[in-house]
Amino acid sequence: MNVDVAFVGADKDRLKKSLGGSLDPTEIAELIAAVGAQQMLDQATGKVMLTSLTELRAHAVFLLLKLGLPEKDLETVAATTFKIPTSSARRLIEISFARFDSDLQPVIQQAAKATLAGADKGEGGKVIEWKILASSALIRKWIQRQLDGTSYENPRRPGRGSMMTLSDRTYQYLKKCAA
Repeated sequence: MNVDVAFVGADKDRLKKSLGGSLDPTEIAELIAAVGAQQMLDQATGKVMLTSLTELRAHAVFLLLKLGLPEKDLETVAATTFKIPTSSARRLIEISFARFDSDLQPVIQQAAKATLAGADKGEGGKVIEWKILASSALIRKWIQRQLDGTSYENPRRPGRGSMMTLSDRTYQYLKKCAA
């Protein structure tokens, strides 16, 4: 199915400004249009029953991920699309994750796999620990979920940032989980 939607200069400029210049406004506009169309089809066919604005937005967040938006860009796009603060976008993402958990697991698992693949080895090439940049709360929660109830060490976080340090044993376990 192919639907044409006008996306001209002024609209593109506004979206670019809202996104902060970090993302391609044309790609994001195409993704948002695809999400809107899919959402309407899902409702029309009875695939989902969305009874509130929060459910509608949570479903849109789910579709953004499902249709290929990298999880690291999700907060920015959700905040921009719904004109809400980043903190509200984070809560919306958590609601979406809770509601569509089983459907999102493969997407989050792929993102976790990519995050783990980008890990830095310990000093001097001798692997004692791995440093990963878990820029998304979804990835950090996935890691925690995998480690809950196991004997593997929890990641160390040197501060409030996204950097995590994993023991080699924990890192190898998480790689198996993400495979």
